Amino acid sequence: MSRIGEVFDTLIKQNGLKNDFALAMELDMEPSNVSRLRHHRSASADLILRIHDCFGMPVSEIKKRLDVPALPTCEACRVPSKVQALVQHVVKQFVVGARSQGVKTSG
Repeated sequence: MSRIGEVFDTLIKQNGLKNDFALAMELDMEPSNVSRLRHHRSASADLILRIHDCFGMPVSEIKKRLDVPALPTCEACRVPSKVQALVQHVVKQFVVGARSQGVKTSG
């Protein structure tokens, strides 16, 4: 069975749904699409969000169950403090220069 099939089975069981047809109605999908996904396709971002919106399952849990790789943590995405300081300096110099030329700036 596919991983999405396992997620569908979990949703049906946890939410007291009768079958794939009932699941399709909850997800606002055609029943044939649920069947196709269950047997032949991987999950799209749209499906992950539908499951989250309809059933409240956290996106991280859905992705884990589907074995979708996680994005880097916020720590890995942070801009180094030296770069942040440089950007702040450049912006400040730009604003000071613009004001000295009579250009109105916000803030």
